[in-house]
Order: sequence, then C-alpha cells, then structure tokens
Amino acid sequence: MLSPAPGWPRAAIGCGLVVLATLAVYAQVAKHGFIEYDDPDYVFRNARVMEGLSLQTVAWAFTTVEAANWHPLTWLVHVVNWELFGSWAGGHHLMSVALHALNSVLLLVFLWRTTGAAGPSAFVAALFALHPLHVQSVAWIAETKDVLSAFFFLLTLLAYARYVERPGGGRYALVTVLLALGLMAKPMLVTLPFVLLLLDVWPLRRVAVPWKRLCLEKVPLLILVAASCTVTVWAQAQSGAVQPISNTPVSMRLAVALLAYVSYLGQMVWPAGLAVFYPRPVAIPVWQWAGAGLLLAVLTASAVRGARRHAYMLVGWLWYLGMLVPVIGLVQVGEQMTADRYTYLPLIGVWIALAWGARALAEQRRLHAALLPGISVLAVSVCAVATWRQAGLWKDSSTLFQHALQVTTDNYVAHNNVGLVLRMQKRFPEAKTHFLEALRIRPGFPDAHCNLGLVLAAEGDLDDAIEEFNLALNTRNETGDTHTYLALALISRGRLAEASPNIAMALRGQPKNHEALNQLGAALAERGRTEEAIQFYSKALGVLPDFPEAHRNLGMALTELGRHAEAIRHYEMALRLRPNDAESHNNLGAELAGQGRLDEAAAHFSQALRLRPDYEAARQNLEFVQAKRAGQTPPSR
Repeated sequence: MLSPAPGWPRAAIGCGLVVLATLAVYAQVAKHGFIEYDDPDYVFRNARVMEGLSLQTVAWAFTTVEAANWHPLTWLVHVVNWELFGSWAGGHHLMSVALHALNSVLLLVFLWRTTGAAGPSAFVAALFALHPLHVQSVAWIAETKDVLSAFFFLLTLLAYARYVERPGGGRYALVTVLLALGLMAKPMLVTLPFVLLLLDVWPLRRVAVPWKRLCLEKVPLLILVAASCTVTVWAQAQSGAVQPISNTPVSMRLAVALLAYVSYLGQMVWPAGLAVFYPRPVAIPVWQWAGAGLLLAVLTASAVRGARRHAYMLVGWLWYLGMLVPVIGLVQVGEQMTADRYTYLPLIGVWIALAWGARALAEQRRLHAALLPGISVLAVSVCAVATWRQAGLWKDSSTLFQHALQVTTDNYVAHNNVGLVLRMQKRFPEAKTHFLEALRIRPGFPDAHCNLGLVLAAEGDLDDAIEEFNLALNTRNETGDTHTYLALALISRGRLAEASPNIAMALRGQPKNHEALNQLGAALAERGRTEEAIQFYSKALGVLPDFPEAHRNLGMALTELGRHAEAIRHYEMALRLRPNDAESHNNLGAELAGQGRLDEAAAHFSQALRLRPDYEAARQNLEFVQAKRAGQTPPSR
C-alpha cells in the first residue's frame, strides 16, 4: 500500500535542498565546451541537428539510426537545444543539469510517497544527485539521453504508483505512454517492467494480488520492450557497433560482466580514478572473475535470505543486477570495459538497500538519533566535493583525456583523443606520438590511422597520409570521414580518377556532411575544377544554408568565373553570418572596387586590416582604392 502523502512544506524543503546542492556542484559546466568525442556526432557537426526544428527534422529524428541507436526524443532535444543555444556549449550543459536536478527531485518524491520514510528517501536522492559516478551522464552533452530517459523512467514509477493506488485503464495507459517515451530517449529502459515487478514486492507491497496477475499486468509493457530491443539490435548491427562473437568469446564476455558488477560497486564506495573510457583487457585472470562471481553469489544469497524481514534488500539488489543487464557486456556494443554512465539508474537499487538497511540497523542497535543523519550528511558532502572535482575534468577534451591517461593503462582511445586535440592545435609531432602509441596498444585502430593520416597530410606527406587512410578503411569499411580525407589527399596529389570513387563513398555515407562537401569543393577549386567546386559548395549550402565558409568559398569560385553579382551576394551572406571574417571583407571589397564602388570597397579593406593587421593583400587593395579615389596612379598590385 502507498504511504500517506508527505507534508508538502517538508517535501518542498527537501526538494529545494537537493536542487540547490545539484546546481552548486554542476554550475561550473556553464563554462565548459563541447568534447571532441561523440559530441560532434550528436550536436555541433551534425547537420540535421543544426538545421533547427522543422517537420523535416522531426521526420529525420524518428527514422534515423545514427549513433547506432533509435532514440528520436534524444535527437529532438538536441535540436531544440541548438535552436535555443546554438554553439554555446554551456547552454546544452545546463539543460542536462536541469534534467538531472529534476530527476533527483522525482526520485525523492517517489520514494517518500511510496515509503513515508523521509530520511532514507532524502539520502538516496542526495546520493543520486551528487555521486561522482553520475558526472559522465550529466556533464557530457552526448549523454543527454541518460538524464532524459531517466526523467521518463522516474515519471513512469510515479505513474505506476498512482495506478497501484487506484487501478484504471487511463492510469495504466499513462504508464505505458511514459515507458514508450523513455524507450525513445534511450533503450536501456527495457528493464523497467522488471523493476515494476520488484516494486510490487516493496515498497508497494501488493501481497493481495496473485503473482500471475502481476506478471500478466506487465505484458503490454513487455511488448513495448520487445519492439525496442528489436529496433535497437537492428540499429546497432547496421552501424557495426555490435562486436561479433569471434572478436569477444562468450567466456570473455561473462568474465567482463562479473568484473563490471563488482567494479561498479567498488567505484560507488571509492570513486577514485574515474575516466571517460576504460579499455577492455586482453585477458582476465581466473582468480579475478572467479572471485567476482563468488562475491556476487554471496551478496545475492544474503539478500535472498533476509528478504522476509527486509524486502528492500532483495529488491534493491535485484534492481541493480537487473538494470545493468543491457549494458553489462553480454552483448558487446563498443570497446569499453565499463562506463560510469551505465550506473545512472542501476545504483539507485543499491542505495535503497543501504539507506533502509542503515535505518533498520540504527533502530535495532538503538543508536543515537543524530548519528545516522550525521553520517549521511558526511557521506553526501564527501560525494559533493568529489563530484565538483570530477565535473571540472569535463571542461575540455584535453583535460578529460589527459586525466584518462593518468588513471588508466593502455588506453588507446585516450591517446587517440589527446592526439586529436594536439592535431587541432597544430602540434603535429606531439600528436603523431599519441597516434603511434594508440596503434602500438591496439594495432589496426582505424581512428588512430585516420588521425595519423591527417597529421601527415598537414605536414605535406600526402603519400604516407594516403596509406594511413587506406589502412583505416581496410580495418573498418567506413563510408564517412575517412573516404573524404582520402579523396582530399588524392585530389591534392592530382590523382582525380582515384579520388572520384572515394568522393562517391563519402557522399553515400554522409550525404548531409556540409563540412566534407565544402572541403571537397575547396580541393577541387585548388586543382582548377571550378565548376565542380561550385556544385559541392552549393550542396553544402543546401544542407546548411547558414554556413559562412561555404558562402565565402562559393563567392571566390563565382568571382573566378566572372559571375560578380552572385559572388557579392555570397560574400555579404558570409559576413552577415560571421562579421569578423577578414578574408570575406577583403574579397567583397575587391568585388565592389571592380564595380567602381570605391568608398564601400575601402571600408571593407579597412575592416579586414583591423581584424588582421598583417593582411598584406588587404593593405595593397586599400592603397590601390585610395589612390584611385584621389585620382592618382594606383600602385601596382
């Protein structure tokens, strides 16, 4: 049965404290940037997301399986966030923080409403809000799906509690709809019907309802779950994210699963050395997985043995074991050993067992009334400090992955991403060292081959770059960026016939990649293929009309063909989108000067020089125009 509703003044104070603590710890993320790991795919290089909200975008969200999943609500949230905040990463971060704070409140309300126990409920909600293991879900924009799906998960629990209080078709329909929405945010919620069965045991205590009826009651929800599983498996198979059995044998998967269960418990108690990526070991000693299995068996047996007197112990423990099943590694998706984000909802079960178990122990031993609250406040405070420090590591890619290298070993993903940051900073020798180290740890790692190729291309070593791109493609039959980079390198070497099929593959794999289209156009323009370049620039603008680089490049190509009026329009559009683009100011000035509009041309040349005082072409153009305005013989250019 449900407990009486808590006094709303007390409940409001508890919820307010949880929200304030969450905001205090996570407020720093407003100054954080995007991470060069999944964030580009989900947000700031995803042309569909950047298009903004429209009927076409909504249709895309419900039909795409990008990122190896079908989660339309997650895509729509990213689209809305981009509409609201654009490229300001802080806004995207704050939306995740707001959802996390709201989730913490919903958890507190659900537990308090169904148990009537204010203290344990507040303790569980506080740990949920402030534990360092949850930083990855909150501070990583690409993991917005975690906090979003949890929002619908907790709403489903509240709706189910209302249904239990007074069963009815409308209330059950609400449970079903909320579960469907949660599955459309992240398919990890496939275990939710199982969680509802656990809640029937405790705290809802539906002892008067036959067990068979309780199970049949969940059938509509299980149908939704089955559909979600089918779509998810198909989506992940389409992307190649699911590792074949030949890559990771069943025995290894079981060993990884056993260690993961124990590892998460260890990190819960002592959350040190947390990283964005934990590499999977090549081999696991027998004593490790056997010891982990023995520990889990002992804990399970203890929970079963105490179930009659302390049902919450068994419910909490099975909650933890069951909710982790989709991500424990039995179906290997990706290459990680474990991931902090996977604990976002499962650890609630362990915290329930600990909170109510501690209260029962305190009552049994007749401990001082202030002892348990004091210990709880101390534990939460320690977690809050650790979470604040952990959230700080997510400020940028360099900080995040350098930390991962410090706390893990043989982390080829961290080496690759540190190298990626260094490459973007044009620190090519250092970047190359990290890419080579990633390839030493994991020979054939396609991302490292591709990034090493980009460094070599930037250094002018196009032949070796082409070899690296081909190695990346041989390792993984990718149809996106790597084909683009290979095509660019081949075009630069004048091997246009070889580049053509790679261009076709690049466009087939990423037909909406506006940056790739622009880069291919620029490469063709450099080889004198101006008409073809214009086609690529136009395609890029068809994908993203507000793309300043493509407008500027298209203007340059049109100038070369003598289509001056069109060129002026594109330069003006480029400057409207990016007023501080010195090159567009100079180019527009040259066009205006050619039409005799000398005053306007001089203004643009002057602005280009203000932006880039060392811009020699703009200086010469300004001197030329000033001389013509003065009726003097212009200096030669």
